[in-house]
Amino acid sequence: MDWVPINRRDAALPKKTRRSSHPRFTIFLVVIAMAFVGPSFARNIFLNGVNIDTVRNQDFDNVQVRVDQSGNIYISAPQYTVHHEGGAKSSTRTPSAALINELGERYWLISEENYPGKAQYDVDVVINGTWIKTISSGSPQVILEISRFLRSGENKVQFIATKKISAERLSDSSNHYLKVYIGTGDEKDGGNLFLTNPMIEYQRNAAEVKNFHNVFQLIAE
Repeated sequence: MDWVPINRRDAALPKKTRRSSHPRFTIFLVVIAMAFVGPSFARNIFLNGVNIDTVRNQDFDNVQVRVDQSGNIYISAPQYTVHHEGGAKSSTRTPSAALINELGERYWLISEENYPGKAQYDVDVVINGTWIKTISSGSPQVILEISRFLRSGENKVQFIATKKISAERLSDSSNHYLKVYIGTGDEKDGGNLFLTNPMIEYQRNAAEVKNFHNVFQLIAE
């Protein structure tokens, strides 16, 4: 899929390579392993922003998984819901019909880096309390439809940017940037994506060294 910016329709970016299948993530193995470590080493597991430390013997298919610096595990899987049974939490797969977007527009998350790797930032994107994606400097371009994570009306979008310097800084120029766009768009012209209404534009650059946590409001219709 190509992204063609609304102001530069003749400058389509290379197609993003997609995996043919998604890995299977078995959560109960992680939970069991955690049970044998001491309290000081305990970690937490979250499904769509909800703590599920007590869930046992549950498999999750086609999910996104992130592990933070403290070892906490965040699973993003909108096709699953968490509910209570006798005081304990469990999860079930949501019927596919429940995933149909009720919004009138399709919403996309798109990354752009003019000098790959130079900015040296990781940007976590969180929408309405649900972790969506980590966008890393130097990684392939991200083109992700996020319609299912939005609700009609006001939505809270957070960007958590972490500076990543391993051995040395690769640049200190403010002209070397990593950008993240969120907006509406459509696929047409042989699979090209036209971002017709960029609603949020977030940017970090190589001259910056601090970590950032920025919050935006997005009105979806």
